[in-house]
Amino acid sequence: QMSKDGNYAITFGELKDPQRRGVLYSVLPSKEFQASKYEQMVTFWQGAVKQACIDHNIITISGDDIRRLFVVDGLAPMCASDILEALRERGIVSTCEEVTTQPDGWGSWMWQTIVKKPLSWSLGMLARPAQGAPNKDSDRMYVLNSSLHEKEAKILDHYKRPENNLVLGYDNFLSSITQQVCSVSSPSLSSSFGVGAAGEAELIALHLASTKKVVLFEIPSDHTAPRKGVKILSSKNGVDVSDLDLNVLRLRMTLEDLEAQASRLRSEIDTSNAKARQYVQSKQRSLASGYVRRSKQLQVLCDRKLGPINNIRAIIDEIEHAEMNKQVVEAYRRGNETLQQALKQTPIGEVDDLMDGIREAFADQAEVEEAIGTQVGGAMEDDADLEAELEQLVREAEASQKGPSSPTNVLTSAPLVPAEPLPEVEDTEDEDINVALENLSVHSPK
Repeated sequence: QMSKDGNYAITFGELKDPQRRGVLYSVLPSKEFQASKYEQMVTFWQGAVKQACIDHNIITISGDDIRRLFVVDGLAPMCASDILEALRERGIVSTCEEVTTQPDGWGSWMWQTIVKKPLSWSLGMLARPAQGAPNKDSDRMYVLNSSLHEKEAKILDHYKRPENNLVLGYDNFLSSITQQVCSVSSPSLSSSFGVGAAGEAELIALHLASTKKVVLFEIPSDHTAPRKGVKILSSKNGVDVSDLDLNVLRLRMTLEDLEAQASRLRSEIDTSNAKARQYVQSKQRSLASGYVRRSKQLQVLCDRKLGPINNIRAIIDEIEHAEMNKQVVEAYRRGNETLQQALKQTPIGEVDDLMDGIREAFADQAEVEEAIGTQVGGAMEDDADLEAELEQLVREAEASQKGPSSPTNVLTSAPLVPAEPLPEVEDTEDEDINVALENLSVHSPK
């Protein structure tokens, strides 16, 4: 964040020390002869440039931008442009031309005609010129690769949502990029660095096209200048722009134009109504009547727009529904082909033969188990002798059961009985009962 006095550089701890700042602001030494100092300076500025881009929500930066951001007491880094080239060698940054280059020439054309802006004015924005003349490449724009990739990923995630269209106008696409990832918390600062939010949106769009994540195309027209469109590539759609894509985009653009016209008409209606109320309050009836009449005329025009708007929306919905049905049918077709191919690899006859073989294998296994369970080595005794011995054991068991029986529950020994009679015990409980009865009879009424 910017410090209270507007000096961004002193938010970095190492730059608060004038001696250390002097070293880091000096000319970048030779990598071969002063490797240690070179490494220290490049490492510091690598972190500082990344942090500056994050703090200002920008992905582009030039040597002039570094000089302006890090000026302290009129002194600016003399090594700014050389530092960016060193970071380029490390793959930390790329030039805008490298980011937007693609075979069909769109990138080069877009960069020269739309994105690239004269940046020599940037030095004049300082209150006082910074010491250390910039070299000839000080206004060359570089792109911070990590921030570029992060913002691209956010844009693509946004268009993965089912409610978002995968084919849309180029202007709408740029507007979406600006809203999603290029909005700035401090426009007064960020608009003066890099190529600005609009330019960075262009860079992101062109890099997505150069990496084959989107397709940029033109929509031919017989009556107006060609309009540009974008197709977000995904697993659900092809890499080519089909006639269906073009026709749907034409419908959407027509819908957008009608909605914009209806919005302007509603704004004019609100203005006319406000004027009419104003003149009614000032008792200027004739003027108020004119604005009321104007409001009604505009309302008629606005209502005429609503019919086509609703119709085009319905057509687009039906087209999308039909396209979804097409995808479902295609999925069925591919599923059926895959199933048929799988069945061809396993014919029914082979399956029957396989099952017969399995049954025969089980039968053979049962015979093997039966053979394994058969007694080997011959019988040790004759079966008749075994039967006789078994009968003898049975007779002995029956004889033991038929022996003299003794009565059940007979005590084997009687309890000891005292030789002399036991003394009698008076039953005190019966006496108590008798006394109670006597008392009741005495007190009972006669």
